[in-house]
Amino acid sequence: MKNLLFLTNYENIIPQRITDKESIDINIIRNELEKQNIESDVKTYEALNKEPHIVNDFNFVFYASSQKPKYKEFILDHLINIQSQGIMLIPGIEHFIAHENKSFQTIFLNNRNFNCVNSRVISNYEEGIRYLNEKKLPLVVKTSDGWGSKGVKLIKSRIKFKLFLFQNLKERYHGTKGLGKIVVQEYIQNLEGDWKILIFGNKIAGLYRLNRKNDFRASGSGKFQFKEVPENILNFASEVKEELKVPCCSLDVFETKEGPVLGEFQTLHFGLTTALKCNFHYELKNRIYNKINGPINVDKEIANEIIKIIKNDS
Repeated sequence: MKNLLFLTNYENIIPQRITDKESIDINIIRNELEKQNIESDVKTYEALNKEPHIVNDFNFVFYASSQKPKYKEFILDHLINIQSQGIMLIPGIEHFIAHENKSFQTIFLNNRNFNCVNSRVISNYEEGIRYLNEKKLPLVVKTSDGWGSKGVKLIKSRIKFKLFLFQNLKERYHGTKGLGKIVVQEYIQNLEGDWKILIFGNKIAGLYRLNRKNDFRASGSGKFQFKEVPENILNFASEVKEELKVPCCSLDVFETKEGPVLGEFQTLHFGLTTALKCNFHYELKNRIYNKINGPINVDKEIANEIIKIIKNDS
């Protein structure tokens, strides 16, 4: 019989809901699994510190991530060990690494089949200067980690770009003025905001986020508009979710003259405000988006997606 282990953090939760102190409802998900004759159990990562062999009794693991860098490194140690035992992680380990990791996410997106913002990882000072000489200002620069718009700046002068390189590529070794990792992104002009799209299975919720006052960033602005999502945005978001091969995802989508463009994504440990507070959402059925009143039943949809993954695994 196939079974699944829920791996929770030190508070015995899998964040997040509205805040990172709130968990998805593990009991609801377990009840749905039980209806399909899929056994499950719940353990903390700390329990694995004492008895790492616990995971060997399971075929699948659904797990918590963290926004705390050192604790996230600790979780990664366990996930690598779990994967080495042939146990399937839901979602795959690449999505854990992409969580709050703008460097890996950039590399990952640049090898996918959908439109994303033209971005590049810079790993040393000299490479950054060569990139600067090839591109036109302004440019968006990002530190490699952090959530939301933390560490994101719009650079309009060569001097400030060089200063950003110097401040964030700090490891000095012979032959280079600095090693490290940052992300540089081409600036998309004349955007008033972006779409925050959350997808759980075939259920989609969206809100439009206006930019902050006198700023180019929408993340963290608090200026939300729950309004109907254009069909081209819904189509694009559905294609991205299909390509990512995950139960659920949170997407930042820019609406440009050339069509939708993906800015960033998260597939675990993301806020659920868009899905839980919306007055309506969409259900994709037979290639048609049906408008459904009310919010998404997030926990049940996560359960349905987990069940689908388990049943489709040969």
